[in-house]
Amino acid sequence: MQDHKRSRRYSLRLPVKYRTTRERGWHDGMTVTLSASGALIDGDVLPPPDQHIVVVIALPSAGGCLSGRGRIVSAPAPPTRSHHGGFAIVVPHYRLERSADALRRLDVLLQEC
Repeated sequence: MQDHKRSRRYSLRLPVKYRTTRERGWHDGMTVTLSASGALIDGDVLPPPDQHIVVVIALPSAGGCLSGRGRIVSAPAPPTRSHHGGFAIVVPHYRLERSADALRRLDVLLQEC
């Protein structure tokens, strides 16, 4: 039996923009937890599992953001009146950059997919 260690999770509420690679418009949300390998996001739209996703997580105190491409791995919390719904993503590599640059770069990248 293999011992799989999970990355340490941090409870951080940070603004996030996300979209699946099939979408043109960005959705808004907030991170619930972050780890070195991904995040749990409370978003305004609950995407289906196993979709590829692009995320831009704002870092207000640093004046920039973390951006990356990954995959939705689960939708653990269904939507309610006060909670849009949460979903977990795995993102193998993040990039630290200015927010406007990240959105522009990801828009171009997605047009090539």
